[in-house]
Amino acid sequence: MSEKIESRDQLISEIADALQQNFEYGDAWFYVSPAKNEVGLYMDGSMSDPVYPDDEEEIVKIEPLDSHESFGCMEDFADQVEDERIQRILLRALQRRHPFSNFRYAVDDVNLLQDWYAFKNEWYKQKAEEWMHYNDVDFKDGHITAKHTVTFLLEDEDIEEDDNDDDV
Repeated sequence: MSEKIESRDQLISEIADALQQNFEYGDAWFYVSPAKNEVGLYMDGSMSDPVYPDDEEEIVKIEPLDSHESFGCMEDFADQVEDERIQRILLRALQRRHPFSNFRYAVDDVNLLQDWYAFKNEWYKQKAEEWMHYNDVDFKDGHITAKHTVTFLLEDEDIEEDDNDDDV
């Protein structure tokens, strides 16, 4: 992350990656910066040096998908598998304790790991496009646009709402 976005496809890929992240420590989250034309990462410093957007930078925060939505990705993959025996194996893995790791092992056991990764990548790209639509973020004329941004204030490491309805 934090490289200049040069296309809509690149923006979708970066947002898709951000939607998949679930941090297990501290306060960390991704954001879109229209002014810098990038997707950045905020980290509070609990595991490393703090990383922040610039003071008073206009951003759009990216919330990762919750585990229920991510679980839906696995269900969708299992549902599209044509071999009923393999489909049952995958769906059974989702019903067991630790469904995420069990599903990953089951997919590998039935030799569908590469298919799973390709499906998952496309599924998250679709979610990224939905996120962009819902949050009025796009890529036009070589720049990220956003109709509803928030202002990051470094002094209190908090975000204040900004009613900016103009494209940035």
